[in-house]
Amino acid sequence: MKEVSAGVGIGIRPHRRLWWFVAFLTGVLIVVWISLPRTLEDDALEVLGAAIENDPRTILRFAFDHEKEAVGLTEEVYVAIWNDLIAPRIGQYRPHGQVTSYVQIGGHQGVADQAMLDAGGRRNQIPVVVWATEKGGRLSVMGFLMTAWHFEYFLKHAVPISGENGLRAWLAGLQQDRARLEHLGIRGMVVGRPEEGFRTWDEWQRHWTRLLEDMSARSGANGTFPSEQR
Repeated sequence: MKEVSAGVGIGIRPHRRLWWFVAFLTGVLIVVWISLPRTLEDDALEVLGAAIENDPRTILRFAFDHEKEAVGLTEEVYVAIWNDLIAPRIGQYRPHGQVTSYVQIGGHQGVADQAMLDAGGRRNQIPVVVWATEKGGRLSVMGFLMTAWHFEYFLKHAVPISGENGLRAWLAGLQQDRARLEHLGIRGMVVGRPEEGFRTWDEWQRHWTRLLEDMSARSGANGTFPSEQR
């Protein structure tokens, strides 16, 4: 009996040693992962994940300070914008395929991109670009409203959202949402590069209209029409 007991004991110990080794190795890997420096790609992926999961509070943490100050983006206001104007439009799509993410050459931007499909299987994109700052990756969070305008325009008109159609989408979205935005105290926005300044809604409308007119004029000069462009 003693020999049997000893045999059983000897048979168990290697398994215990293996379990402790696996647990130790897992702990080491976790510590290493936590200690790795956070990258712009990580920031872009977190923002994209928050957009897909309807988490505007997380997104707002990555807003430029000057955007929050200039636009008046408190957490309460941005959550209202997201829930009322952004989520219903993005929610008409579902994620499709793998996320694409990388750091731009030069290391100044982190990019994450998710393909989205509408109910008819038509494809659109949620792009996220964060800029390097002393506080980590930052972006203009009102850009998600512009993406939502693109998504809605695409659903209504089934046209490629680029060039002239992109500008039409922004103009249509602004016209539709302006009253609600102003009711929330939002009189304009900051979009794009970190150095971009605040523009009122009237200024954005004039800017986009002027760009659309210029692009349409060039299209006409080239013998094409907006509806022909793909």
